[in-house]
Parts: sequence; structure tokens; C-alpha cells
Amino acid sequence: MVFDFLQRKYTEINYYKTSNNREIDFLIDAQESKILIQATCSLEKSDTRDREIKSLIKAMDELKLHVGYNYTWNGQE
Repeated sequence: MVFDFLQRKYTEINYYKTSNNREIDFLIDAQESKILIQATCSLEKSDTRDREIKSLIKAMDELKLHVGYNYTWNGQE
């Protein structure tokens, strides 16, 4: 669902793998900047939350980005 939404706005959507093999679901190389997005159903479980956030922070550090996004099913976590 997230991919379908992003595909309507961006022509090229990739994923990103960090140097320590953590994966980011979507890497968009937009005209203005790069956009990192993690998508997950829920961040309620602490192990899921830790994994998703640590992956995003690692990728942001490697790509020297100040902002990354973590989308959840209901967007309220």
C-alpha cells in the first residue's frame, strides 16, 4: 500500500541496505533531497520499534540525512 502511494508521486523508488545489513523499505531520490521511509504495521512491540528506528537512524547517518520517516498502519505510534 505504501509503495502504491509513493509510486503515484515518484518515478524511481528503491530500498537501502546499510553497511551493517539493516534494510530501509524505501529510498526515494527526489529532486530536492533523498527520502528514507520505513513502513510497518505497528511499533507497539519494543523489538520491532528498536529494529525499525535503529535501521532508519543508521541509514540517515550513512546518507547524511537529518530526517527519516517511519509509517505505521494507523500512523499513531
